[in-house]
Amino acid sequence: METVLNKLGNQPDLKSINGLLEAIQQAKKNLKEPPSQCHPFEKRQDCINCFSIALASKRSKLAAISFEGIQIILRDNADFGSEDHTPEGQSRAEQLISLLFDIPQWHESPANQCQALTVLVQLLSSTEIPIGLKDVLNGIEICEQVFSVAAAHANSVRPAARAALTQFLNSYVQNRLAISFEEEEQTEHIGARMDITALISELVARMVGRSTVERALGKENDLVQKQQPLLLPLDALISILSALEPSILERHRPLFNSIKGELLPAIICYLHASGRKSSPNPECSDLPTPIPKASLLSRVGRKQLSTDTSNTNSPSSAIISPTAKIALEGAESARSFNHVVEQLLRLFTPLALSSFNSDPNEIFVLTEELWRSALLVPPISRRTEAIRLIKRRCIDQNSFGDFLQLNCASGKDSFWLYLIECLEECCCCSNNDKMAIEVLRTLAALVGIYSWTSLDIPNTR
Repeated sequence: METVLNKLGNQPDLKSINGLLEAIQQAKKNLKEPPSQCHPFEKRQDCINCFSIALASKRSKLAAISFEGIQIILRDNADFGSEDHTPEGQSRAEQLISLLFDIPQWHESPANQCQALTVLVQLLSSTEIPIGLKDVLNGIEICEQVFSVAAAHANSVRPAARAALTQFLNSYVQNRLAISFEEEEQTEHIGARMDITALISELVARMVGRSTVERALGKENDLVQKQQPLLLPLDALISILSALEPSILERHRPLFNSIKGELLPAIICYLHASGRKSSPNPECSDLPTPIPKASLLSRVGRKQLSTDTSNTNSPSSAIISPTAKIALEGAESARSFNHVVEQLLRLFTPLALSSFNSDPNEIFVLTEELWRSALLVPPISRRTEAIRLIKRRCIDQNSFGDFLQLNCASGKDSFWLYLIECLEECCCCSNNDKMAIEVLRTLAALVGIYSWTSLDIPNTR
């Protein structure tokens, strides 16, 4: 670290950068002190102060040296890893995240922003540095801010923010769950699953909460800006759900209840709120889709307004929140939405077919409604991603086998009928060549199923 500080201090014209020389001198002095005189958290903070001032100067050479020093803090456990005598809020993770909260202010230097996001991923994915739920939530906040304020011409920053979010969340969940089954009753194991439960609840709140809606009501008319409050929580949920397995939900009821009682109904309500059910007539006029009367969106804070207060039971009387309206308008948010649906189907299909739930019919009905809402509620013009979802589940033998079991267990072939109805409506009503191609590809995948030599599908009738 002393070499990095010397390199930083030898750069020309440092006197023009207020406080940098003094910060370097203070950091070098404390580095030489024994741990009894200067604790590791104090040495870390002195170095971080230097790097913060250097990065704020917007000089590329100083930024490169600063990131070199930050990497040393990340990796050097001998000099900077000890948390002895560390006061609250001064852990290594918290100190580095405090520095990274300045990323949105570096919008004039997209390269620095992307490099800082890489540091964020390294930090929150680390198995050597203790990472708490608060650190992860702060990381999510940083990515949201970076995505929101990224300059329109900085095309690399927004994808980098989304990629960083998904990478560190997936790694965090996997790291927290990396405990053997025999240790399940230990406090650390239970705490890990409680953290994941709290994380999912927080993301659902960010997705449908009042603050999200208020940001969506801003003056910005650009669709990408309006999607921002919804897109990143969806990305985060995909990353977390993909790291889970049905067996984990079976062994941890609070996590199961959080997904079943908060996330799954929220996704269904969003699909209803954003969709307009297509009419089967040749003109393909879109008729309003009935909105669930007991909407989760209203329960968590979405204002339910009525254009006709005398008829509060009319589904069309509710004004849908702007965030809900745009849920499937953009290609990115529609894709993310359907990937969340796919992960929920992957997790809940085995549970719906098992006797795990105290009320198996409840989870089965929710799974069926999720499938129906994803395929039939959105207007035909917004079903491209739903058709791709069908295709993905058909070309994977295990997924399609689970689908057939669900269909048989329903006793009325409802899952299959929803699939056929979706494809039929899109074929008959859509003038969109791209969607027609997707339908043909999906039909080809369905035909290809019959070339399988065998399916290990138990007789559930």
